[in-house]
Amino acid sequence: MRKLALPNFTVSDALTACLAHVGDAELASRLQSVQAHLTSAEQDYDHNASATTLHKIEPTDDVLGLVSKKEMVALYEGNFRRTKTQGRRIYDALKAGATHGICPLCGVQRANTLDHHLAKTEHPTFSITPINLVPSCSDCNHSKLTHQPKSSAEEALHPYYDDVDDARWLFARLIEEQPASLIFFAHPPSDWDQTKRARVIRHFDSLSLARLYTSQSSDHLPSMRFRLERLLKTVGPLGVREHLIEELNDRLKDRNNSWQIAMYDVLSNSEWY
Repeated sequence: MRKLALPNFTVSDALTACLAHVGDAELASRLQSVQAHLTSAEQDYDHNASATTLHKIEPTDDVLGLVSKKEMVALYEGNFRRTKTQGRRIYDALKAGATHGICPLCGVQRANTLDHHLAKTEHPTFSITPINLVPSCSDCNHSKLTHQPKSSAEEALHPYYDDVDDARWLFARLIEEQPASLIFFAHPPSDWDQTKRARVIRHFDSLSLARLYTSQSSDHLPSMRFRLERLLKTVGPLGVREHLIEELNDRLKDRNNSWQIAMYDVLSNSEWY
C-alpha cells in the first residue's frame, strides 16, 4: 500500500460545493443545519484514524435524524460525483491525489474512482468527507465492500494515515518449472506490533493481491527472459545475477514493497533461475 498526503479539502468545502446544486430549499436547509455536526464528526474521524480506532465509530442510519442515509448517498452521487458540478472538482482533485495515478491499495491498477473507507451505506455522515474518500481502482473498491471491523487489527489500511512501507513485508516464492512463475505472500517483520502485522496480512488477503501480483509477473517474466538470455550469452550467469540485483536495488531506492521488488529479490537469489 502507498501512503498518500491528506486532502487539502474539508467536509465544509465539500458541502458548500454540493449545496450549489441542491434545488430543494427544504433539503438545503436541513443540510446546512448539520454542517457543524459534519465538521465535528470529521475531527473525530481524524483522531480515530490516527489512533487506529475507526472501528469505534458506530454505523448510523442518518445524520442527527435530520438528513437520511438515502439523502446523503444521493448528495454524493448527484452533487459531488456527478460531472459538471462544483463537487466534481473536489472529487477529481481527490482522485488525482493518487501517486502517478496508481491505486494506493494495490499499487498496480489505475485509480479511476474514490473509495469510501467507511462505507457511505453504513456511515452516511462521512459520505462527502474528503479524508474518508480514497482514490482507488474499481477492483479494490469492490473488494473492500462494507466490512465493519470490530477491533484495530481488523481495520483496513488507510492510505491517508497508515505507512506500511517502512520495512519489507511483500515477498515471492519461485516455482521452478517451465515456464517459471511466482507465488506472492505477505510476511511482515517480527518487530512490528501484532496489530500492524495483522492489518497488512488482512489487506493482502482481502484484496486478493497474491492473484493480482502473480498475474502481473506472469505477463512480465516472458519478456524478461529474452533479455536475460542475451545477457547470459555476453556476460554469463554472474552478469545476469548482477543485472537482477541492479534492477532490485534501483526499485528499493523508491520504496520497500512492490511485486517487482519481490520478483527481482527472489530471482536474483535463485541458482535455478
